[in-house]
Amino acid sequence: MAAPTFAAVGSHPTSVVIADFTGDGIPDIATANQLSSNYSLLEPSPDAGFETRFMLLPFAPAVVRVADFNHDDRPDLVFAGNGEGQILVLLNAGQATFANYAVSTGSSLAQPSDVAVGDFDGDGIPDLAAMNGSTAPSTVLLSDGGMFTLLIDLPGGGGSTTPNPTPAICAADFAGRGVVDVITATYADGLLQLINLDRGHTWRPVALPVPNLGLWLVAAPTSTNGRVDVLYPGECSVNVLHALPDAGFGAPRVIAAGGEPFFAATADLDGDGYLDIVAAVPSSNTVNVMLGRADGGYDGPWTFDVGVEVLSLTVGDLNGDGRPDIVATTADDRIAVLLGK
Repeated sequence: MAAPTFAAVGSHPTSVVIADFTGDGIPDIATANQLSSNYSLLEPSPDAGFETRFMLLPFAPAVVRVADFNHDDRPDLVFAGNGEGQILVLLNAGQATFANYAVSTGSSLAQPSDVAVGDFDGDGIPDLAAMNGSTAPSTVLLSDGGMFTLLIDLPGGGGSTTPNPTPAICAADFAGRGVVDVITATYADGLLQLINLDRGHTWRPVALPVPNLGLWLVAAPTSTNGRVDVLYPGECSVNVLHALPDAGFGAPRVIAAGGEPFFAATADLDGDGYLDIVAAVPSSNTVNVMLGRADGGYDGPWTFDVGVEVLSLTVGDLNGDGRPDIVATTADDRIAVLLGK
């Protein structure tokens, strides 16, 4: 990776996504800025920097996700914030302008701290699953392309018997059966919960006890078998649950990360055909990379110093050279961009 370059964003950027929000064929960057209650939209400029816009939000966002919710071929944004009982979807109107669309949350959605995107009812339109930061249950909201309606409250999840300060949620078709499943995590309970969805909207919870759990979940492939796995934090490691064909998971695999990871992503950074793991490690002010091998193991970690605490990260090809680049958010209210080479 090249040496990091930096750009200013809002205060305490806790989440970041990459997509072509302006429609010019060049990827842009969006961050959720928790302490300034806004989001930053960074568009690459001709001088290799960024033109940055700041837009206020009605609450302090904890996470940002991206999807095309109304099927107009433009990436939209969804924000969730812990404290306001609200999810906000911003529909992309073109040229990086967005129309606010507050999701009707109802009484069951209390302090949503994380949100996952998936087509839970099989109609081809992205829906939402929200993880609550209180004792309320987690919630699935279905979209018809214009409105979101409550489908069901998930069993368990945020509905623990004790408050959960760091619950998380992710969603994907883990078994390759054409149905999106949900995985929730609660630090208080110390377990992962796999919830399989069938077309009758019946949820079947399966408890997966896992130690050292909290903060985040990521649904991402870690191998070339076509299945999506689950990444979560361990003690100085990124732990991986490999999806199995029967909609279950194998035993957790522990990948040494060189420190406690705050977030992780996967990509083929070195172009060898095997997926690598990228982790944000705030204790060492680094982005750490574990390179995947042909035998399924990992080499490293290799560390890339950004000089300040790393809060989150994502991976994408920012400059169109076919190599994955890393965008990390930092505690000094900036993003650090590490271009692949």
